[in-house]
Amino acid sequence: MTASFRSEWFRLSRRPAVWFLCAGLLAVLLLFTYLLVWAIFTNPPRGVATAGVSPAELKRTLYPADWPRTVLGDTTGLGGAIAVTLGVLVAGSEYGWGTVKTILTQGPGRLKALAGKALAMELLVAILAVAMMAVGAAASAVLVTVDGRTSAWPSAAEVLEALGAAWLILTMYASLGFVLAVLFRQTGLALGVGLVYALVVESIVLNLLRGADVFKPIVSAFPGANATGLVMAFPSIGLRGAAEPLMGAAQASIVLVAYVVLFAAVSALVFRVRDVD
Repeated sequence: MTASFRSEWFRLSRRPAVWFLCAGLLAVLLLFTYLLVWAIFTNPPRGVATAGVSPAELKRTLYPADWPRTVLGDTTGLGGAIAVTLGVLVAGSEYGWGTVKTILTQGPGRLKALAGKALAMELLVAILAVAMMAVGAAASAVLVTVDGRTSAWPSAAEVLEALGAAWLILTMYASLGFVLAVLFRQTGLALGVGLVYALVVESIVLNLLRGADVFKPIVSAFPGANATGLVMAFPSIGLRGAAEPLMGAAQASIVLVAYVVLFAAVSALVFRVRDVD
């Protein structure tokens, strides 16, 4: 499996599309989550809605004290969509290239080959999670200095917890893309289904349904709702009074881990028993 992982990482690390996607997510985090929001709250347009909270208070979400929560907010939505895309590229590209049979006949067994792909994907997700936290830390340090304000940094334990949460959320979405690519044996359809789910079903449909009490138990079983619940479990000074999450951090973490295990099991079962033609 080690040889399979090294081979997969060698291929993955040299794909421009992979690093373009990662750079795109980091750019969105820096330019839109931090700089654009800071510019709007620094010079708020007339009539901007702030839900009864002053723009100065909302700017505190961009300072170091709120850094973990702010960065984690980008692991869902667009961040989830990019993670789904990465998972699809890792598992589905070989089908498009027609090299699956070559790998299985000349390399390790099916499960070892699939495990190598999964480990390479996990390393990529871990690097992306660390990069997001680093970009967020740098941006928050610069903006609090520019504003001439002070803000305490979160503890090392909270930073590690946030890093773990970012890795888990991105892993769940990447695993979704991974299993879809294995099921459909291609990247196009898998990417389409994954993005529709991440951007439409999770971000729009379920957010509308969660407002009705009768649908809350159903919504709370979906991975996106648990990812949001895990994000909201982290404290935020600038977002005091925000809506309560549907579940606590412990339940959200358990559900996300269960989904990762489920996606991995389905991928392994299908890849092991199905003909690769």
